[in-house]
Amino acid sequence: MKSNSIRRLSQSDGKPFGLLEQLRNKCFSLHTSSLIVLSACVLGYSVYPAQAEGTRELTSFGGDRPYTFWRNDRDTTSGILRRTVIKVYANPGEEINLGSSAVGIGQGIIRYRRPDGSTGDCGNTGLIQNRDQETAGPAPAAGGYNPCRVVVGAGQGGIWEIDFVSPNPNSGQDPPRDRLAANAAWTQPDSVGYILAWDATVFRSPNNRTPIIGRVYTDYLSLNMGNSGRALNARTYVLTEDGYQYLIDLNGVDPFGFFFFSNNKGFRNNIGDPLYRSVLLPSTGLTPPNYPNAPTPSFLRPDEPNEGINNYTNKLFINKPNDDLPTSARVATNGPTTWLVTPPLPPPSPQLTFRGIEGTPNQTGTAVNNSNPPRLSGNFTFNNPARERPYQIIIDVNRDGIFGNANDRVLEGRARVGQNTVNWDARDGAGNPVPASRQAYGVQIYIFAGEVHFPYLDAENNVNGIKIQRLNAPAGFPLNDPDPFLIFYDDEVPGIQTGGGPTNPPSAVKGISSINGGHRYGQAGNESGFGNNVGIDTWAYYPSEPEDLQIIVAAADLQVTKSVTPTTVSVGGTVTYTVTFRNAGPNDVKGARVSDAAIVGADNIQIGEWTCAATGAGAACGAASGVGNFNTTLDLPNGTSATFTVRATIAAGGVSGPTVVNRAQILRTNDTTDPNPENPDVKEQGSGNNVAEATLNIDVPDLSITKTAVGPFIVGQQGTYQINVTNNGSATTGSIQIVDTLPNGVVFFGSSGNGWSCSTTGQQQITCTNPNSLAAGATTTLTVTVTATQAGSGTNVAEVSTPGERNTTNNRAQASTTISNPPNQPPVANDDSSTTNPGVPVNIPVLGNDTDPNNNINPGSVTIITPPGQGTVTPNPNGTITYTPGPGFTAGTDTFVYQVCDAGGLCDRATVTVTVPATAQLPPVAQDRSTPPSLNISPVQVPPLLGTDPDGTVVSYRIASLPPAAQGTLVLNGQPVQSGQTLTPDQVG
Repeated sequence: MKSNSIRRLSQSDGKPFGLLEQLRNKCFSLHTSSLIVLSACVLGYSVYPAQAEGTRELTSFGGDRPYTFWRNDRDTTSGILRRTVIKVYANPGEEINLGSSAVGIGQGIIRYRRPDGSTGDCGNTGLIQNRDQETAGPAPAAGGYNPCRVVVGAGQGGIWEIDFVSPNPNSGQDPPRDRLAANAAWTQPDSVGYILAWDATVFRSPNNRTPIIGRVYTDYLSLNMGNSGRALNARTYVLTEDGYQYLIDLNGVDPFGFFFFSNNKGFRNNIGDPLYRSVLLPSTGLTPPNYPNAPTPSFLRPDEPNEGINNYTNKLFINKPNDDLPTSARVATNGPTTWLVTPPLPPPSPQLTFRGIEGTPNQTGTAVNNSNPPRLSGNFTFNNPARERPYQIIIDVNRDGIFGNANDRVLEGRARVGQNTVNWDARDGAGNPVPASRQAYGVQIYIFAGEVHFPYLDAENNVNGIKIQRLNAPAGFPLNDPDPFLIFYDDEVPGIQTGGGPTNPPSAVKGISSINGGHRYGQAGNESGFGNNVGIDTWAYYPSEPEDLQIIVAAADLQVTKSVTPTTVSVGGTVTYTVTFRNAGPNDVKGARVSDAAIVGADNIQIGEWTCAATGAGAACGAASGVGNFNTTLDLPNGTSATFTVRATIAAGGVSGPTVVNRAQILRTNDTTDPNPENPDVKEQGSGNNVAEATLNIDVPDLSITKTAVGPFIVGQQGTYQINVTNNGSATTGSIQIVDTLPNGVVFFGSSGNGWSCSTTGQQQITCTNPNSLAAGATTTLTVTVTATQAGSGTNVAEVSTPGERNTTNNRAQASTTISNPPNQPPVANDDSSTTNPGVPVNIPVLGNDTDPNNNINPGSVTIITPPGQGTVTPNPNGTITYTPGPGFTAGTDTFVYQVCDAGGLCDRATVTVTVPATAQLPPVAQDRSTPPSLNISPVQVPPLLGTDPDGTVVSYRIASLPPAAQGTLVLNGQPVQSGQTLTPDQVG
């Protein structure tokens, strides 16, 4: 398939480059010994006698002169320093000749840095005075300039860095806007930040004036054309880290001011991988279009250090890199060494494999949304040793043997070191699902080397296009296969202007030849050309030999039909199911899982024996027979079928529902799409024909229920509910169950009814069961008795059930209950009696023996109906009555009548009798006692205290008061006695 690969194909106006290959082959056959001659043949380049390396080469191909910046400021968009640093490789003993048009003008000088970091300058030597000296080169060439001659000393071999300093590095002035042809005479202005001419040429030795061409390079050129509408025809050579060389012809690009450089990634995404497209630059300038919201582009700036072998700036040589350059050399800046020339190696063999997302080698299903999760797709896996490289995987969707044309799918990206996995969503280049087919689709993979990108920053116009020619190939590989002028780009950037001369075609991600100038855009002299405020990326690389693979995109329309005979059966009856599975293709399936099971009423049916018979070449049953629900596999090539015959019996003793629904299904095999699925399995979703159901009707009972609140429902009394259950169905029931949740305010007391028994769960829920069957049309009654505990109202629901009911919409009934308190009854007041002494009040608790059926006696309602004759009474708020004997009442009885009421205003009366005893008790009598006279300082003995009680014996003495402490202290047994202290007769005797 090599002749159909990218190595023989690119795209120009939709046509393969076969004719271009033939033309190049004729040219190459004449000059196979010299790449320089080859370039002259193919591109029409003239070979200029090389005596210098500098602006003479940059201006040797016509067009307008580029001015070389040496300034101290940075570009506001990219941050790149506006300064061109020239690098020269030289060996010890060789001589470097340097010249500049700015030497001795203002700050103009030539400075250099040796590989060890030491520095020097040329003073006032090395002035290139005019165009003639520029083209002649360093003396002693006829008409040459007087160079600054620097001999490379011992230990100083390597990369020398040259600064051609401008007259005023702080100047921001652009070059003159008037056109200056590349070969026109010129004069170096002073006080500007640019130079017109510079040169760096290596000679064999101070005495051997043989120039060594191909030793001078730079990381980037900071140039300015002075105005739009100019043509830059400079040509440079690009050297990549992995040894590939390219000749770049800018071919009249119109950039105004810009940086020219090359790297291996172009513009990058947020993880540092190449975008492989152009980008908008954030801008609000005077010349439209402007993209103020565009993000700052990400790319490796050429004035920044390289980031290893995976992210680097290519080297721009003024002439073709000399074959005597080493693979690496010492350098002062970003060292200690840098890479130079290495033989280009072919990209590695990737060892491509493919496996569907569900594990099938070399097969995937289609992109139809028939799996959850995810949609079917597949993964390419390949190896990439040593370094990151671009890759491209092409699926030949139209199967024309040409990879990359029409709607072929191209997967490309950056391959990491090691094993890489790339998902393919089974869609073509236009985003449409690739059709399933029994015929395989061809796949090719390429790993690329020698990747070069040319990010043009704000280059308004490039009407002639750029020419990029690869100059070498790995040993043993032909130089002209693939097309060495093949380039790539993609300017289909969202939001980019549609005017200003857009690129045509807008994208060449499948490649386009640049032999006559590729990637053309803009309009001559238009300051708002298509490239204004845009980062334009053009890239090229060298592909590996294509590695081929064949993959299948598979789909099989798996179908099932099912029937049952008879469709209605009584309990205990038998039925036969017939299930047929068919593959309507296009792809064969092997090991497709098939099953059958009841999804409704599974306990109603007993599955018996089944048999399987396959029809068609290659069709096979995983099992020929069995017992119970079948679950087996089928091999079904396209157009074949298999039929299952299943026998079953309806369970006896009552059923759980009026129907049995059996579902038969067939599952797609891994990585094979079923375009019409219906199974909700994780592999399927949607509606289709790979599921079939059969419904069997069964005669079953149908219960209804009513509930009546009979009552009465009075707190403290019993009330009843009556529940009636009727069988409205066509079959006798099995056992019956009623679940009734009682309302708050009642508790279960008992139940009655033929065959019924009830139990409680907590206080409110009762479950009642009846093991007796209920014939069709019959009714059974359950009476539930409850005790009312709290007044209020509520609704409770009773629900009836029996196995195998047809209709459960009438299985619930409710009743409303209102619970009342009993009527209010008067309190009962009972007579009371009490005893007191003459003149001594007594508090009588008259309510202590009173009662009320409703427990709502009001203590504050006690009033006196008939007052006493011998004393006075006072009702108290707490319901007691205080009786006080009158002054003349010393003995006898007295009575009075009181009334008490409840909270409802009902009252009752009772009589209270008070007795004053005939022999009244008299109080004790204390006798005065005095002490003999004494001096103030002498203790005095108090005589014993003496008291008498006419009715008994004195039991205690109380010290009522004491004289002031200043007058003396009463002491008893050595302890002071306090006022109010109580003493026994023994203490005072």
